[in-house]
Amino acid sequence: MVIKKKNIIYKMVNAPFARQGGKNYLKKIIVPMLPDENEIDTYVEPFVGGGSIFYNTPDYKKKVISDVDSEVYTIHKGLKDKSDYINNNIERNVNQTNFDKVKDKKDAMSILQKCKMSFFGNCKNLNKARTGDKIETDFSKYGPLLKNTTVLNKDFRSIIKKYDSPKTFFYLDPPYEKSEEQGVYRKIKEFITPEDVLESLKNIKGKFLLSYNDSSNIRNLFSNYKIKKVSTRYAMNPENGKARQVSELLISN
Repeated sequence: MVIKKKNIIYKMVNAPFARQGGKNYLKKIIVPMLPDENEIDTYVEPFVGGGSIFYNTPDYKKKVISDVDSEVYTIHKGLKDKSDYINNNIERNVNQTNFDKVKDKKDAMSILQKCKMSFFGNCKNLNKARTGDKIETDFSKYGPLLKNTTVLNKDFRSIIKKYDSPKTFFYLDPPYEKSEEQGVYRKIKEFITPEDVLESLKNIKGKFLLSYNDSSNIRNLFSNYKIKKVSTRYAMNPENGKARQVSELLISN
């Protein structure tokens, strides 16, 4: 995929692994909305997930990514430190035997292998429909993209408080409303509400762009900010397993 941003052509990079709620289908809309390199000093993603947006950001001076899911953190940290090693040594044949060999391991390469072999990156069960396939991803390309990036496993509130400044830009993709009822993958001690997100953003010095589900509650809560409605699709409908069209909101200050 190639997009044009302010007269610059960008070839879009796929995230190293898929996650439920990822922004693969929206990145062509979101990435052009990000500031240019000379406009900010620090780019921060407190809910990085698979990194569909992060791995397509401009070459900012400093980047910070975080996720409270320890497996997500471990993968990105591993790709930063040893992407070539992972690329050269990960088991690429998708089958139950290879999945079982790493299912209890906690290192970055094993977790990444489990995610690539599972259904939509849940990292827990082999996607049997993929048996016989191969993992084709070139993982070596992610190491350079993580240059000048701090990778953390922290709560979003502490991340915003620590890195907020007039020259900071935050992109946030928090768990959506009711996602806890649908078994969303994020491993969190307490569910993050839209009110929590609003409270963390309303007095910041920097700029933000926030992805959220389209609901009257979200629109009311963030009515003092700019709201853009966009259309996207979810690769999996929890009710029937099929893709479905949805509308989402992009909110900014």
